[in-house]
Amino acid sequence: PPFSLYVRNLLYMVRLFVLTLFILALARPQAELITSEIYTEGVDIILTLDVSGSMNYIDLDNRTQATRLEVTKDAVRRFVDGRKNDRIGMVVFAQEAFLQCPLTVDYGIVKTFLDEVFIGMVSETSTAIGSSLASSLNRLRYSEAKSKVIVLITDGANNSGQIDPFTAAEMAK
Repeated sequence: PPFSLYVRNLLYMVRLFVLTLFILALARPQAELITSEIYTEGVDIILTLDVSGSMNYIDLDNRTQATRLEVTKDAVRRFVDGRKNDRIGMVVFAQEAFLQCPLTVDYGIVKTFLDEVFIGMVSETSTAIGSSLASSLNRLRYSEAKSKVIVLITDGANNSGQIDPFTAAEMAK
């Protein structure tokens, strides 16, 4: 067939396409924009995790030979996975306490910081529960959340630190 036949068919298809677009424009299709405001009130949670030497014992899960710290880390991971709108931070302690992760809603980074927790990252000889609670309270001091929670995860008794656990509990109250 001659080239002019191809051009004529092409022009016919272009006209049909333009007519289709014109009909669509006249129909004025509209997508409905639905917005909804969801009000959620999250909780600020500080996980206060003991990394003293006693957390190295293998007595909680004899099947897998996991230490107390490993069992605790698994439980904390499950806890973090269950949160939706809460900000979570982490303080680790032994004889001293320090902030491992600030308050955040990025649960992936909380679990990354949790993976980096090990026994001996803080002097591991003793447990200062009162000082760790005071440090956790300090992290929540300027929080504007209506609910503030400290989850203390430890296996031992307070045997170090300048602040008694009962005094720290009264400060939290």
